[in-house]
Amino acid sequence: MWNPVSTAAPAGESANPPAPSPGSKASRLRGTLKALFGPAKRKCQNEVFWVNRLTIFAIAPGQHLGAGEKTSVTFRFATADEIDGLSFAEHGHDMAERLRARRRMSTGDKLVLGIHEGTVVFCSWLMFGQLDLNTDNLIPISRDRVCSNKEFTSPRFRRRGIFRAYHCFVADWLVGQGYRELLCCVRVDNAASLNAHKRIGCAALGSYFEVRLGKSLRYFVPRRLKERLAETWDASPDL
Repeated sequence: MWNPVSTAAPAGESANPPAPSPGSKASRLRGTLKALFGPAKRKCQNEVFWVNRLTIFAIAPGQHLGAGEKTSVTFRFATADEIDGLSFAEHGHDMAERLRARRRMSTGDKLVLGIHEGTVVFCSWLMFGQLDLNTDNLIPISRDRVCSNKEFTSPRFRRRGIFRAYHCFVADWLVGQGYRELLCCVRVDNAASLNAHKRIGCAALGSYFEVRLGKSLRYFVPRRLKERLAETWDASPDL
């Protein structure tokens, strides 16, 4: 009589072997490979060829964000004179970005600052009428939408609830101004940012691709996604 071979693990053994411990040979091998090939991968990403996928998230400003995050940071809109005080290490603004910030302000975009004890620890742009796929790569959006762009928290103040507090501040302002939707772009390999946007209720509208070819960047946005972003909601306000 034919007896099938049992796939069950012997008594006292697991059918699925445990993952290698941090000190195992497999773990050490992965660490060695990362040390050897990591720099080459980063060089390829930054200088040769790479493809990134980004997701555009949307949230209605009046949507419930949950309990307000307790934070000692207060938010307000920056003045043009404050731009020169921003640094790359603390605010993500080098000289080129500060020049770009002045141009943005002149077109009506707003820079939101998060202040802790008189010091700027967070900044983010609100863009009107256009969405920035990356630096100066713009596509139009409808007048009832606003894009939150280049959110940056000082490294010393991360994981303190500033992200949620910022979105609560922005939501209150947008509702008061009559806007219908806030947009944000997130790289799909940025798990922390993806989870943070989902926790506050953001929904994915679609994705686009960023392709590096040498020193240049190219963007590919599906036509239907472009059309959706440009569509004005019914009964939109006269902004």
